[in-house]
Amino acid sequence: MTRSTTLSLLACALVLAGCAAKPAPQVTYPTHPTAVVKSTFVTSGGRLPDMRGTETVYTREDMRASAQELKFEGAVSRWLLPSGNRMTITRVDKNLSWYVDRKRKTYEECPLGGCADLLLGTADEESTDEPEAEAGAPACTTKLVRNAFTVKPTGQTRVVNGFQAEEYAATWTVVREDPKKNRDTNTVAFAIWTTPETPQIADALRMQDAFRRAYLARLGMSDVGLSRLVSAEAYLVLSQLIEGVTAEDRRAAARLAREMEKVKGFPVSVRTVWKVESKACPQARPAEARQEADGVDVSNGLAGLKRSLFRMAGDKAKDAAAKKLDQTPDKPLLDAVYEITSIGVEPVSDGVFELSPEYRLKSRK
Repeated sequence: MTRSTTLSLLACALVLAGCAAKPAPQVTYPTHPTAVVKSTFVTSGGRLPDMRGTETVYTREDMRASAQELKFEGAVSRWLLPSGNRMTITRVDKNLSWYVDRKRKTYEECPLGGCADLLLGTADEESTDEPEAEAGAPACTTKLVRNAFTVKPTGQTRVVNGFQAEEYAATWTVVREDPKKNRDTNTVAFAIWTTPETPQIADALRMQDAFRRAYLARLGMSDVGLSRLVSAEAYLVLSQLIEGVTAEDRRAAARLAREMEKVKGFPVSVRTVWKVESKACPQARPAEARQEADGVDVSNGLAGLKRSLFRMAGDKAKDAAAKKLDQTPDKPLLDAVYEITSIGVEPVSDGVFELSPEYRLKSRK
């Protein structure tokens, strides 16, 4: 091989290596007006793990992307659910959702509303209304005997993240009764702080409301106006109560919406506390020995799930600690605070609502 041939081959190799080293071309997306809402949230209770975080939600009429930074609190939650950076992309136009782990660069694809969230434990698989009867025993049923929602201004004012706000107190009481007059009482209390609705806020709300209507209509869920008040996770928990009531009382949603009209302005801070006193159908409530299926306790939502995982891991110390933490009968099912830090309409890239080419499919359901 001559020297000139060697140099030519070397030059070609260098050119090819340079081409291989070039990064993949970046996709350029156009921008369009998008509602952008930034918020903070803190949640605890029997249906959600103790956690806090920040969220930025990008919304158009038929799509939404929610980017969250989560931090779980308490030994139990941190052990089960490591804190992280996640994003949920909801595409009504495609009838699907993507759940993205941005740290690991993976994603799950599900039908719209079709993915169970680990944050909710088994909440979507159980019902607080109708306990399961023993095999062969007659089912114990309950009926709705009271459904009351009230809203009153308190006269209190304060500044929330730069927004001048006034307070409304709302209470939702749902009572169900069994044939022996035993009752289950659900009480949801809202402390709602609102600010006057500026043109900037109104523009963003029009996009959010259009998306909410399209999303709930596609899922066949009731729009009772509460989704404006709480985080997506908290609303998913409350939806169990909402759907149970509206299925039995068709006028409930309209009455609740009329009462919500008393709340003037845009909610910038809401605390939601849901408590339950369960006395109906005591004979049908599963005993401790029947609370497990294949070694996993599914009768008490996240609390039972925590204990089962500890037990299966063989960690008796953590199992005992979890049981002690969960033995709080007065602990609400949900205690959540949701606060807005900024809201408006901005030009946002269409790429926010798409999957990055570097993300790897983890599962498809």
